[in-house]
Amino acid sequence: MANRNPRKRMPVNGSSRTFPKPSLTVDVVLWSTQKGKLGLWLIQRKTDPFRKHWALPGGFVDAYEPLQKAAARELAEETGLKKMESAFVELGAFGDPGRDPRGWTVSVVFMAWAEAGQLKLKAGDDASKVKWYPINKLPKLAFDHAKIIDRAQASLSDQLHRLLFNSPHWPKRFRWSKLKAVYSHFHLNAADVKALKARWIKEGLLVKTRSKSGKKRFELKAPKP
Repeated sequence: MANRNPRKRMPVNGSSRTFPKPSLTVDVVLWSTQKGKLGLWLIQRKTDPFRKHWALPGGFVDAYEPLQKAAARELAEETGLKKMESAFVELGAFGDPGRDPRGWTVSVVFMAWAEAGQLKLKAGDDASKVKWYPINKLPKLAFDHAKIIDRAQASLSDQLHRLLFNSPHWPKRFRWSKLKAVYSHFHLNAADVKALKARWIKEGLLVKTRSKSGKKRFELKAPKP
């Protein structure tokens, strides 16, 4: 049957000129713990829309720019945090009508992990400030970033190993208590955490090692193919 909807007509010779095109952006949910609390880094917007509101680091993708490269560039420009391109785990795309007052905008969102104690972030580009906030005390957020963070938090426990393994800001060797403290934020009881540790060791995701001084430590390993 012929397609009678001209907006859904297939493009000719691979051209998409008959279809409306959204603007494309990237945003980054940058997780970390600080003083025993789980939280994330936000920037305060310098310009409209949502001037002076807090938001996730991010911005518009340049023409033909790979998405992860765009996310790393925006994160570096707005927070000073560099060399993060390989650290990202994709969360998903957000494009509901009205999410951006400038027009139809679709954002591809990535998550990453960077320990707060190892960071010295400095606002730049479109950001006037950069600040870490605990997840239970977030300020009023721009765009649909509250919705994005809700989804990111829901998926965090499933993606935690990948985030920590990919992060250049998670220590190569660490005490089990450090990882245990991170998992304490997911309301796991002691038996669940112990079972998780055993499963990670059995699957080769967590291996026992020692520090240079001979103290017991652990390392994260990549999942087996």
